[in-house]
Amino acid sequence: MDQREEIRRRAQNAAEANVYSLDNPYLDQGEKLEVEMWFQLPGNCLTYAFFAVALWSVHQPMSWWSLIGIPIGVNLATGLANWYVYSRGLVFRLYLTVFHNWVLWLASLATAGALVYNRLYLLAALAVMGHAVLFPVLEVHMLLYAALAKKYRMHPKYAFFKKQYGRSFPFET
Repeated sequence: MDQREEIRRRAQNAAEANVYSLDNPYLDQGEKLEVEMWFQLPGNCLTYAFFAVALWSVHQPMSWWSLIGIPIGVNLATGLANWYVYSRGLVFRLYLTVFHNWVLWLASLATAGALVYNRLYLLAALAVMGHAVLFPVLEVHMLLYAALAKKYRMHPKYAFFKKQYGRSFPFET
């Protein structure tokens, strides 16, 4: 193999290792579903943490730093736990119950209703729009996963399968 071909092959492998797409040929549909649930779990925990903190603020006023900081702390703690102590069964059960999209929307609307009743309109708007639009900006677990996946030299979603299941990918050679 000449030098140009080797450089091209290495560049192609690096690109494939660091760019994850849902139409990748390396994971089957079930694995893609599992990795998405794993990856999004800390974000859903952040959403519920925000709901809890917002509802608690009805009785105990909190600063905006607390209203945002506590859910971010929950996001980081959940991300660390999810990286090091992954439980496939627990994750699947969570997504069949409290993390199901319809349940998240119902919790969002219920939280917003309680906040509107207590005249906390901005928090109510955040509860409704938060998990769909605003909270992804706060999901610092994505940065955590990227940092933890550095040692694998691949996208965190591929690193998850390598770490968890010992998967080898063609782009690693």
